Parts: sequence; structure tokens; C-alpha cells
Amino acid sequence: IKRIFSEAVAREQLPPERLVALNALKKLPIENARDSVERDPVDAATVENTCAVLPPVVADLLRFILLTGCRPSEATGATPAVIDTTVTPWVLRPKTHKTKKKGHDRIIQIGPQARVILNRWLSSKQEDELVFSRNDLQRATTSNMITLRTLKSDRLEFSRDDLKRFLKRAIAKQGVPHWSPYQLRHAGLTAIREVGGRDAAQAQAGHSDGAITERYTRKTLENAASEIVERIG
Repeated sequence: IKRIFSEAVAREQLPPERLVALNALKKLPIENARDSVERDPVDAATVENTCAVLPPVVADLLRFILLTGCRPSEATGATPAVIDTTVTPWVLRPKTHKTKKKGHDRIIQIGPQARVILNRWLSSKQEDELVFSRNDLQRATTSNMITLRTLKSDRLEFSRDDLKRFLKRAIAKQGVPHWSPYQLRHAGLTAIREVGGRDAAQAQAGHSDGAITERYTRKTLENAASEIVERIG
């Protein structure tokens, strides 16, 4: 912001006193900064209950996020070209990700259950085609799945709003508690943390700062503390 103001002053588009006033502003102390909204992980039973009435491609997209702990956008934008099936486990390397500007690589490990899901959609796809595409909404159907007439569009990639609308309808139909796609990421990372520890969860999450991973997996730490307290009394 200061750079923009400096440029505007240099071009005589703003009076110099505006820049002086901006430079006089003090940074907010950390304790007054607004925290991001924390989400609890969603349980697998609720996910499967919801997925039972979703179109198969949407249900598998959500299951993939749960099993890998990836960001929803990393799953919706995945193509065969960025999935390495020659190694075990398979590896997804998104073309774009939050830490790319910092020079970090993004590697998402894909375990056996997630590979089964991918295999259902990879067989007919070209290298640059989306694994989970809106074109697949009618490719596989079930008798009790919900539909959304408002999804008519030439856009192939599922958007955040698409998933939000599908979930809203499915959750209402099944009568389960409300949950969001990002709670799947929390649940997936929590499961990885429980088995492999924080470092494994941090690597799978793509976090450059382990403190962020702690926020995603706080329930695991609380449970571990509870167990220890019960043991030592």
C-alpha cells in the first residue's frame, strides 16, 4: 500500500501529506489481530451419509479431499498431467498453490484408497482434462442423487460455489450437521497427524510453518494430552 501511495505522490495524484499520514500509522499488535476462522474436522460417517445422495463425481471429489488432506482447489484443478502414477504412493503436484511464490514445491501423496477413487475417473481422460469435471455429472448417476439446474455452464472445473450448493442440498436431504469442504482437509490432516506425527501432516498439508499445521490438528493434541493425564492421574 505504501508503494502505491508513493507512486501516486510522485505522479502528483495525491498530496504528500497523505503519504506522511500513512507512514505514521502503527502496526496492530499481534494480540489485537483477527484470527482466521477455525474449523473442526468432519467425521467420516457424516461425509458418507452426505455423499450417498451426491452425484458420484462430486462424492468422489469430496472423498479424495478427505483421504489426502489437500485443499479443495487442488483437487478440483487436478489433471492426469500433474499426477505421477509411476511411484508409490502416487504424487499430485498442483501447477498452482499458495506457497509457489515462495519457491516451494507442492507434493500431495496419494494413498491406496484415494488411488481407487482416481482410477474411476482417470481412464477416459486426456492429460490436460480435469479428473473431476462438471462434464462427469451425467456420466455416472444414481437413482437418489440430487441435481442442481443452476449448474448449466460451459465451465468444466467445479467452483467453491458449486460444492457449497451441492452440499447444502445434500445435507438438508440427509438431515446431517452442516459441514464444508475445508473440514474434509482438517479431517484428513488430523488422521495423518495421528499416525505419522506433525511433520507428516505438515508435509502433506504443504505448510511452510508448522504452527499452521498445529491449528489444523489441535484436536489430536488435546486427545493426546487427555490420554496422558488419565495415565498419570
